[in-house]
Amino acid sequence: MAEPFKVTEDKMGKKLKVGIFGIRRGGSFANIFNSIPDTEVVAVCDNSEIRVKNFLQHGMNIVVLCNYCTKHTPAAIKALKSGKHVLSEVIACKTLSEGVSLCRKVEKAEKKGYFICLLKIIVISPISKKWRGFTKQEKLGN
Repeated sequence: MAEPFKVTEDKMGKKLKVGIFGIRRGGSFANIFNSIPDTEVVAVCDNSEIRVKNFLQHGMNIVVLCNYCTKHTPAAIKALKSGKHVLSEVIACKTLSEGVSLCRKVEKAEKKGYFICLLKIIVISPISKKWRGFTKQEKLGN
């Protein structure tokens, strides 16, 4: 059985350094990471393509993409190429060709020990509330 991934330390045994790309939606992620003792938010950047290169030079281990979902693929590719792990807050591609391009970059990055993880946190949506109701009433899995 594989060892569980240890999120609290990088390879050097130090705090994980997090960069948040996309200020408006990224604020909640910054708060989450700031509440975890073994992580540190070291950079926050708006959605500006001009600032991305400078943003990626702040020594982070992980980039959290909170920019527009239609812009996640190019941002993810830049982050992976610069040797960062990537957490993409929503689906990362808008077209099949973008998905193929991203998959090819992820395959190369994985060989170097970097990963991408797609996140979606929808705890307040009506659908999520309905599903929570189903699970509480034990209506699922019967």
